[in-house]
Amino acid sequence: MGIERGTDEESINNYKIIKNQFDQALKKVNQTSDLRIAKGFLIEVQNSFKGLKLVREDREELYARLQDSFAEINKQIEEEKTSFTNEAQLNYSVIKIKVEEALFLASNPRDFREIWDFLIEVQTLFKGATLLHEHRESLYAILQQAFEKIKAFKETEKANFEKESAQSFIPLNQTVEDAIRNAGQSNDFRVAKDLLLKAQAELRSTQLTKEKREELYSKLQDPFTILTIRQEELSQKNTLEAGRQYNLFSPRANDILIRA
Repeated sequence: MGIERGTDEESINNYKIIKNQFDQALKKVNQTSDLRIAKGFLIEVQNSFKGLKLVREDREELYARLQDSFAEINKQIEEEKTSFTNEAQLNYSVIKIKVEEALFLASNPRDFREIWDFLIEVQTLFKGATLLHEHRESLYAILQQAFEKIKAFKETEKANFEKESAQSFIPLNQTVEDAIRNAGQSNDFRVAKDLLLKAQAELRSTQLTKEKREELYSKLQDPFTILTIRQEELSQKNTLEAGRQYNLFSPRANDILIRA
């Protein structure tokens, strides 16, 4: 036969203590958005029941309320889990399409810069996106394959470009040196300048590395400078000669004019 309510002071005090603890726990549960933390508050109350002297009716009352609270939180956890799974599946479907497109473009590159920017754009889709762990890992692994492919293509293109540049440099260097030599031997400034400009135009149209192009441009710069100086010197010389001729013939011209 159980102890009747109100006949055991210890049980009554224990009931008040547990009830107060339970009420406080419910307040905390309602104030937190993390359902697992909320569940922890209830577990603390549940553990307080162990070995505690209570009237049977009081124990059953509190335990029933506690189970109802557990059931409500478990229901919310399941709903949250379902919502998470649905959102994760939707994100997976969207990002998977983008990742597969990235891998295709990286496997068939045309514009490396444009494809690289697209890969970066796809990579940003992962940040903050709700995804299942295994989905995130598999998609990210595929995206990394795309990055590796585009890097490999870029390295190959760079090696081919450097090889072509080295092959083009030898004859083009000879062309530049011939233009410099012929321009230096010409007394016609226009012809000399045209020779240098023609060589310069070939530099622009030929595949060269930055270093090789700058080396040849540097070679052409000095002849252009020398040619400009020679033109200025000739112009000054002609100006001086014109002044001398003017000073020489001006008095005679005035004398003739007076006599006339």
